[in-house]
Amino acid sequence: MGISSGFWILPDVAGHLDAARAYAALTPAERPDFVSVNLHEPHALALADVLLAADIGVEAGVWNPHAVATFRAWPQAQRTLRVLVELPDEPVATALPLADDLLRGLAGVAPAVPRLLHGLDRSAWPMLRRAAALGLSTRTGLEDTVRLPDGSPAPGNAALVAAARDVLASAR
Repeated sequence: MGISSGFWILPDVAGHLDAARAYAALTPAERPDFVSVNLHEPHALALADVLLAADIGVEAGVWNPHAVATFRAWPQAQRTLRVLVELPDEPVATALPLADDLLRGLAGVAPAVPRLLHGLDRSAWPMLRRAAALGLSTRTGLEDTVRLPDGSPAPGNAALVAAARDVLASAR
């Protein structure tokens, strides 16, 4: 089970780090298996180090070139569970080149760490297709998009998952 650590959840660096330290006192059944850490946030590496010290997995969230540089320079990069390459709600003409740039920037660093590629809203389905083409893991759900590939509203997560399976199957 994984959780987010987005700074918008608790916008206080000291509080954020204290909350992460509190996980160490919990039993393995009570704490998350992994926490997504957005590497573009200023205290990200301190947060990730606290989590790793508590034997909690870290999913390194990469949204921009700065986050890629942070990951590349981090001595603990090879200990991460996976790298989550997440593209913003941008038109496909902007999102696809950014995805390619981020993935190229990650080349050679922690090569055994899996990459997961996904997008938000307008970039959600193009990133799912790109992930399929590259053989990368991906994800979908109402957190990422509320629309099906044809642009119609998704009635729920099950419809998004079914559509994603169809897209992935057609990419083979």
